[in-house]
Amino acid sequence: AFFQAMRGGQMEAIGGYLAEDYFLIGVGGNTRDKAGRLEWLRSNVKQLSTVAPTELNVRTYGDLAVVTGLVVITDESPTVYERFTHVWVYRSGRWQMVSGQVTAVAPEYQPKGETHVR
Repeated sequence: AFFQAMRGGQMEAIGGYLAEDYFLIGVGGNTRDKAGRLEWLRSNVKQLSTVAPTELNVRTYGDLAVVTGLVVITDESPTVYERFTHVWVYRSGRWQMVSGQVTAVAPEYQPKGETHVR
């Protein structure tokens, strides 16, 4: 649902998924809080139309979940591959992301052939 909201530019929904204390470490080592992340998404929403999460792995530990996977962005040339880790916490009756990390995938580690888009 989070990635669908990103692809659709649904900023209100995305804002609801991010906790007030959300913290992101970006692909270049930059950091963003919730406001910074939402501003970046607003500015880049057109480039997010093909963001597709693959290789999803969800591990839960009570009220905490760690989601890892691969994002494939096909509307850039060449195609962009990024691995991510999202940390979600269940509080106040809903799941919210409290932390994220994005890492660019070097060409030698990029998937060959078709990826498992979910």
